[in-house]
Amino acid sequence: VVLLNGSRRETFHQLTNPGVPVDKHSSAHNGIKTADLKKADDNATVLAEFDGFLAEHPEAIIVCHNAYFDIPHLHAAYTRAGMTPFTRQVIDSMFLLVRLRLPDAVARPKLTTLSAHYGVDTGLPGIAKPQHRLHKALDDAQNTAEVLSWMLAEAAAKGITEWSDFLAVAKPKTSDEIAAHQARRRRKVRAPSIPVKHVTAVHGKRGLPRTPTTEQLDAWVGHVRDCALLHCPNAVEKVTVEAHRPALLDRLTPLIADCTNAGDIGTLLGVLEPLLHTLDRPGARAWCRTNHKAIKAAPACDDLRAAARRIRPFSVNAAPPDRVPSSTPLDIEVRNRRSTAHLAPGCAGSV
Repeated sequence: VVLLNGSRRETFHQLTNPGVPVDKHSSAHNGIKTADLKKADDNATVLAEFDGFLAEHPEAIIVCHNAYFDIPHLHAAYTRAGMTPFTRQVIDSMFLLVRLRLPDAVARPKLTTLSAHYGVDTGLPGIAKPQHRLHKALDDAQNTAEVLSWMLAEAAAKGITEWSDFLAVAKPKTSDEIAAHQARRRRKVRAPSIPVKHVTAVHGKRGLPRTPTTEQLDAWVGHVRDCALLHCPNAVEKVTVEAHRPALLDRLTPLIADCTNAGDIGTLLGVLEPLLHTLDRPGARAWCRTNHKAIKAAPACDDLRAAARRIRPFSVNAAPPDRVPSSTPLDIEVRNRRSTAHLAPGCAGSV
């Protein structure tokens, strides 16, 4: 979407055919199914069209909400297509609230949170409601542009009226730097080797009976222990099916002491997550306080912190006051696979 002096103009929005079926989990998130992409062009064709769109705005600065997600994915798509990725300055709107030191600023807010914060709902005129799911990126791009307009107005209210001053606060990076940063963070992880015997013995049978005996519960806990030590990807599903049963968490928690190898604790925390969701807030806090030291003492692994964050029973919800937007003399161009904007300084470097 091109936003020129506060008015949305031309748009670039294309579905692409990746050449493989769409994963069911992806479809559940974005509503796009394999059948929706049969008539779409392949990635290379659409990326070439996108390059042409960027070439029409050579001085544009890309503005993304969560640039460290969008930019590496775009660069990876270019690499798979055998093409050279674009190189542009990038501003991440996710960090602008904190960098502008606005009241009630929340670190790393979601785009939906910012849209609700500023009362932004651009909608998709001319598109039937059932088809909105195929245009989610376009809707996000429009919302990103409008949210950015609000932030620029906030910046102007704080006295940041020069383009150079705004860039000093926004701290843009090049798209190559962002993609390289994510590549450095990516670690090669050895896929777990799951013996066929384990899959047959543990996952090839029905779950617990309606009223299991103590011996059956002990055997089931032993299977879960084996899954955790093997880093079995089916362990979470095995526990989720039985999560409604009482006292399973008490039986599985002692397995933390068996996590002696790197990666064991990460798998076990993922296994315990469905059971922790059955606790109320005070119960979850008490469990975390009781087992925090044992979890911290277990051998570290790459997924430990992420798994620990998933089970923390804390959340932050911000409800900032309403604000009134003001127009800003800045040329903005927005395009997104998820929520990407292109920002072009166009009026004597002023905001």
